Amino acid sequence: MNEAVKKYWALALVFVSILGVCLLFCIRKQGLFIDEIYTYGLSNSYNAPYLTDVKGGNLIDKTVTRAEVETYLSAGEDDAFRFNSVYHNLERDVHPPLYYWIFHFVSSLFRGSSSKWIGLGINAVVFLLTCIAFCALSIELYRSLDIAACVTALYGMSVLGLSTVMMIRMYMLLTLFTVLLALVVARLMHAPEKRRYYILLLLTVFGGMMTQYYFVFYAFFLCAAYDIYALIRKRYRSFLWFSLCALAGVGLMVCVFPASLQQVFLGNGQAVGGTSVLDALKETATYGERLSSFGEKVKLMLRGMRWAAAGAAVCLLLSLRKLPEAIRNRRIPFDALVILLPLPCAYLLSVLIAPLQAQELRYIYNLTPIAALGIGFLLCVPEQSLQGNRYGYAIKKAFVLLVFAAALLSAKAKPPATLFTEQAAYRELAQANADRKCVYIADGPRAFGPITQDLLELKCFRDFFVTNDTASPALKEYLGDADSAVVYISTNDYWTDGYGFDPEAVLRSFGEDTGLTESEVLYLYDFEGQGGLSETYLMKGMKP
Repeated sequence: MNEAVKKYWALALVFVSILGVCLLFCIRKQGLFIDEIYTYGLSNSYNAPYLTDVKGGNLIDKTVTRAEVETYLSAGEDDAFRFNSVYHNLERDVHPPLYYWIFHFVSSLFRGSSSKWIGLGINAVVFLLTCIAFCALSIELYRSLDIAACVTALYGMSVLGLSTVMMIRMYMLLTLFTVLLALVVARLMHAPEKRRYYILLLLTVFGGMMTQYYFVFYAFFLCAAYDIYALIRKRYRSFLWFSLCALAGVGLMVCVFPASLQQVFLGNGQAVGGTSVLDALKETATYGERLSSFGEKVKLMLRGMRWAAAGAAVCLLLSLRKLPEAIRNRRIPFDALVILLPLPCAYLLSVLIAPLQAQELRYIYNLTPIAALGIGFLLCVPEQSLQGNRYGYAIKKAFVLLVFAAALLSAKAKPPATLFTEQAAYRELAQANADRKCVYIADGPRAFGPITQDLLELKCFRDFFVTNDTASPALKEYLGDADSAVVYISTNDYWTDGYGFDPEAVLRSFGEDTGLTESEVLYLYDFEGQGGLSETYLMKGMKP
């Protein structure tokens, strides 16, 4: 027992801390990004992927009730475990369906609920599995529990790692499949004769492709790296079986979800920014802007890893005299380069493909653990230099604790993205005015976008009316003799393809047409300093 404690206490500390920090931020999360709300709708709305489908494809001059919003967001008694509906919804969207099947399954266990804990619970479980697989990958490559503890702490408490958990989308599951693929490849390098790993390769590629198309970037370069490795080592049979199983995984995904071909190669919505992969790559004029924007954000979000990498580099320099001996004795795991070298290639391609208008780091979330793994490679020589040192155990554990402290301080210094703590105040204001009439001014085929953004606040009202014309007779009928109303205005014409409104003009015409001329700002929607799609006002006055 004492030997086990001595051996594993650092790893246990890391995992307990990761879970604690993760739970803390889950509790702090107060709102949902628009795409997170789409997760609920695409997973749980029966054959109606978008809010417009709830009203026959058009929301204009129609009233949407609270019950209809809840039906859209949650699985009910009549549509629980309807996985065919999820498949249909995703055919019309831009993503493969695996994550949404899982989400719908869990939602069906908690019928009628659209709680954040459904999404966060799924992500937290997948996050734990990812950290376990990542730890196993590190041990497989470096044969060191101390290095495994270091890199697991760096990933598990990194801002990008925790942001992956906080965002209720498929990126956490994508990260798990990315790490699993690296683990399978590592096992194949060390035991190419074991057939079960080729089956696991096929299933992992299939699962990753069925989760998110960005999986293919790292997977492609990693599989190419292994094929080169196998040929160099003259493992021709392994090369053949590996290539066939990897291609079979992609082929199986296409057979199960044929819509993927259109979504990727013809361009569809946000799959690759509204264009095909080739069209996105042709936009060479944007390369500099993309790389610069992503680079600055990554530096900010990976502060803890940068500290640890600098420390690892210093340790490496101090132990360089041991490097020739370590190489002669084959103690340096150069096999790890097969896992690590595809990282910059995948990063570059992901950045160049990602939607330019978004420039969000979620498109590289799945690469974060591989970056942490690279720091472990730098630590191999310093660790080897401590072999036989009477103080080696104490020095290694001290370094683990220093890395752990850097990771913990990084998590404390900058919280993960998509907590949206300010949205609690938005809902309080909506709830305080829930007895008033609610009007949403929106237009165009993408009108459901800004409305979807505001659903958590809109469902505080008994119902809300959507229109694109303040003089609409249907609007006057909806308002009746009300002497006040809450008015939402779609404002961002960039995100909504030119269908936003000028708030001042809308408020002026709304007052002229309804008699509610006094306006008061309730709140201006904001996604953590990046703006939003609407503004919200309280309108008062005497009816004519």
